Amino acid sequence: MRAGTGPGGYRHHDVIGHVLGDRGGVRNGTPAAGRLRAEDLTTSEEVSSARFGCVSARSAVVLRDPLPASPEPSMVFSAIGGLFLAAAFRSATPSEDGTPDGVVLDDHMFDHRGPLAVSLRVGAGAAVEVVLTGGEQLLADLADLAAAEGGLPAGHLVLPAPVERDRPVAVQPGVIEIRGPLDTTLAVGVTAG
Repeated sequence: MRAGTGPGGYRHHDVIGHVLGDRGGVRNGTPAAGRLRAEDLTTSEEVSSARFGCVSARSAVVLRDPLPASPEPSMVFSAIGGLFLAAAFRSATPSEDGTPDGVVLDDHMFDHRGPLAVSLRVGAGAAVEVVLTGGEQLLADLADLAAAEGGLPAGHLVLPAPVERDRPVAVQPGVIEIRGPLDTTLAVGVTAG
């Protein structure tokens, strides 16, 4: 990797995607969207509890094809290259738009034609059940984002809002597990410092 670049060879401050806010934060019919930069994406399977205050289970959509500003649902469906599990981390003092300060992606691809039920567990704590967006709602959210942004390029990464309000869990040393269908698990180790 070149100096000053992040995953995929992007420069650290390059915008590589968007994080859609909770449906309660809708503005003009479109979910609020924070920008995701290359520096926010990590390929590490270990993070520090000193850096992050909480974690949320999210899905991550990667666009295989670009989307114009006014895409038809069939065009949005065809443009999706994959849907993956993601752990979205926020610092103890999160940004106003709720954009995560770190994102860890899983490498198992899921069907995006319907909602995705997952559970999030931090250490020995109780599991938090989360339903991630899929199907028609996912297509509508991506179309609305494309309209708001004047189109989206191929390779763009989008973290849709969950079906219900986001339920972040406090980060503590140990292991974070996000379990999806077919016993797929995204595991991230958390160190104390």
